[in-house]
Amino acid sequence: MSKKNKIGKCRLCNNTGQLCNSHILPKFIYKKIKGRKTDFLVLSDDPEKRKYKSQKEYREYLLCANCEKKLNRYETYICNVLYNFKKFYDKDGEIVKVYNIDYNKFKLFQLSILWRGSVTSSPVFENGKINIGDEENIRQMLLNENPGDEFEYGCRMFGLLLNGKMEIQFMMNPAYMFIDNYKIVYYTFGGFRWNFIVSKMSKRVPKDLYSITINGELIYKLVDMMNIPDISDIFKKHIKN
Repeated sequence: MSKKNKIGKCRLCNNTGQLCNSHILPKFIYKKIKGRKTDFLVLSDDPEKRKYKSQKEYREYLLCANCEKKLNRYETYICNVLYNFKKFYDKDGEIVKVYNIDYNKFKLFQLSILWRGSVTSSPVFENGKINIGDEENIRQMLLNENPGDEFEYGCRMFGLLLNGKMEIQFMMNPAYMFIDNYKIVYYTFGGFRWNFIVSKMSKRVPKDLYSITINGELIYKLVDMMNIPDISDIFKKHIKN
């Protein structure tokens, strides 16, 4: 058996067999962060190690080969959409609209991030945990390749700018907040902030709380990273130190 695999129960299909050492966050994110290098810079709150280089990519034995392949298809599609879409988008000030999106693939990718970040045992993703009922709902949606309606675990995206350019090499641990009684779990990677609605689902969820529509239109807002409090706090803290 390959050193990269071990026997266990796949968290997605529940079948027992060889498991892959699966990425919790997409593999292409680390390629964007590292560029041609083999490591990347980590900013830490640990007073003994505030800044250091690492090669660690967050992985865990979660998925069988078939389920790994299924989620990888979405990742490949998303990578092309987010970074190679110049012929298919309009930009009006700080608002970007991307057209002809495959709603199923895009939404299933988003769901896979929220689900993997919750089922992993890594303490790094502790603040990305959702309740067991929602985990199971999303597992079934991924297993059956059912993206659900727009408002079901909808995700609002923000493009992150630093000095006027998209900053794709910045990544943060997931966290959560509450907006108008909706619980939001948010991730920051790949030049975007991904705000997931994980409160009780409703068709009355405001449309401005999710970015992808069932008619294949993606709308997101460009924001300066330094205007996002938790991101600017990180930069200010490390500049000070």
